[in-house]
Amino acid sequence: MVKQLLFRLAKAPWMGRAVGLAFRYCAWAIPVKKVFCSKDILAFEHPRPAYPNHVIISPRKPVQTLLHMAEHAGDFIKIWDAVQAIRAKHPAYHDGFTLVANGGKRQEVQQVHFHLLTDHVMVEDCTGPAGSVVFCNDGVCVTEHPQLRWACHLVIQPAGQPTDAYFEGVLRCLDRLNGRYGLVPQGYSLVYQQTGDRARPVFYIAAGKRIK
Repeated sequence: MVKQLLFRLAKAPWMGRAVGLAFRYCAWAIPVKKVFCSKDILAFEHPRPAYPNHVIISPRKPVQTLLHMAEHAGDFIKIWDAVQAIRAKHPAYHDGFTLVANGGKRQEVQQVHFHLLTDHVMVEDCTGPAGSVVFCNDGVCVTEHPQLRWACHLVIQPAGQPTDAYFEGVLRCLDRLNGRYGLVPQGYSLVYQQTGDRARPVFYIAAGKRIK
């Protein structure tokens, strides 16, 4: 009962900063099952899971949205490291997983957070010829997805050898993409999918309505 009440309160628009501060200073008191906790990152089982394996991963500081997270891009690398730590301890994620963060009108809780899931495919992997290039800079290349499934469907991948700067660049390009495609008013998701141990550092943007 307490978990459900806190979950509903967390969805209130004015609660975003309070959630971030609670993660920072009172993580020990939050009535959830924690699966990872460091100085900067907190991960716990979703209080109302939509999938058999459903973990929430968030920075332990007030960060309202993915666009705001570009100012704390180093935390994205720490979230990525947390995912690998969780996978190492939880066999359910060994065969593959999806990592999703929602933005704009898709974001219910105004503290940026990522969903770590199994048994859920949100976008199709980009195979075959690449789509039209949107832009390439800062080690990031953005193209249109060749198999369009969403009103806005983009592929974000390294322009060269992937480094920590690439992961930071993924977040930093979101503001530019929002200006061009209106991601926030459409509602959007930043998605990474992995099958087994084959890791390809490719992210996807799925925004607006699904069209196929």
